Amino acid sequence: MKRFAAIVDKSLGWLGILFFLGCGGRWLSHFGTRWEFGRFGLPRAALLPGTTLYRDGTVPDPINLALIRSGSEEGAMAVMLGIILILVFWCVREQHRLNLMIERNRR
Repeated sequence: MKRFAAIVDKSLGWLGILFFLGCGGRWLSHFGTRWEFGRFGLPRAALLPGTTLYRDGTVPDPINLALIRSGSEEGAMAVMLGIILILVFWCVREQHRLNLMIERNRR
């Protein structure tokens, strides 16, 4: 049973990594058609001039459209990236603490 649990744990870990790599690859594939780099180096929507359509002709969802119209798109992106970095740091820290606790209990 322990061997099965180890296989499941390892495969779920790899599936999670592949999922996030796939999401990042899909996001990068839309460069130039749906987003471009803004003046602060953060992503912003690439719209057709004078319209609310992306360059590839698709319509932005209502939340993105509201951010585009308000002009706070890059600020929202900075906040989201900050939250993601904090969560990644927290997960790494918790994993490290868990590994230390497991090592102490093995002795």
